[in-house]
Amino acid sequence: MEQKNFIRLQKIIQYHGISRHEITEWVEYEFFEIVEEEGSEYIREDELDKIERIIRLHRDLGVNSPGIDIILRLREKLERLQRS
Repeated sequence: MEQKNFIRLQKIIQYHGISRHEITEWVEYEFFEIVEEEGSEYIREDELDKIERIIRLHRDLGVNSPGIDIILRLREKLERLQRS
């Protein structure tokens, strides 16, 4: 695995002070995927901005996972429309 393309999940958990339960819930909502390799868990580096956005929505604004799901979907639609 090329380490430059992945970030250890444990580093994100520690840096942002989030729980493993929150990560598990967000993965169940398919906000992002966890890649398991050699006994460690990673996320793709290009998903870091999305994860940090999710953390801000949850922590700073108190948005729950269903609300985050709606916000992310609307954001993706807006981005697609802007590219058209």
